[in-house]
Amino acid sequence: SSGTTGIDNVDGSAASDLSAGSSGAVYVFKRDETGFWVQDAYFKSSNSDSGDLFGTSVSVSGTTAAAGSIAESAAETTIDNVDDSASADNSATDAGAAYIFSVK
Repeated sequence: SSGTTGIDNVDGSAASDLSAGSSGAVYVFKRDETGFWVQDAYFKSSNSDSGDLFGTSVSVSGTTAAAGSIAESAAETTIDNVDDSASADNSATDAGAAYIFSVK
């Protein structure tokens, strides 16, 4: 439900932002030194809006993750991580989108 965008640490500040209902999120967990699962990261789309359902599908390979957003309505038709003007145009109702995250 958070209106936060991008990758966030796990201090809870982003998760407590409920400004974008059903926008979706992906939570990443890892095992700690005692073998317990702990949250390691929280990430969102770059253009998070209510109802996008980001994270409906997720695939991970090595240090790269892909997350689907089945109800994303951005009219963007190109692969672009620089210009957010096209992704701000929500005229393509429920067109869907995929977001790629990679560790550098």
